[in-house]
Amino acid sequence: MRIELQWAFSKEDMRAVPCAICEAEFKPRAVIIRCDPYGEEACEECLRALSGRKAALPGAPWPTWEEYEALVESHPEPMFASAEEVAASEKAGGRGQGEWPAYDASWLWRVPRDENLAHTNH
Repeated sequence: MRIELQWAFSKEDMRAVPCAICEAEFKPRAVIIRCDPYGEEACEECLRALSGRKAALPGAPWPTWEEYEALVESHPEPMFASAEEVAASEKAGGRGQGEWPAYDASWLWRVPRDENLAHTNH
């Protein structure tokens, strides 16, 4: 499983949802824990457990708990103050990966492409 960290665009992105791993409902922070393959959200407790596993598997495709905490501290609020600001940014920069600079900037921690491919065979 690949887990990446994404900066919420606005408060609307920070809604109570069930964890994609343990299914417990939680309220995410401005740094959203995303699970592949569908970009579902995971809770902090599941990331904390996986972080312990990463100590035994240093190349595992997810961040450590410490990396997550540091990003939460440096990104306490969403990228934009409102949904209107998000829409204005989309209009100004285009929509979609590679076209909208805010989208690319929202990914705070990602698995490098070559690492991700290496883990799919194990």
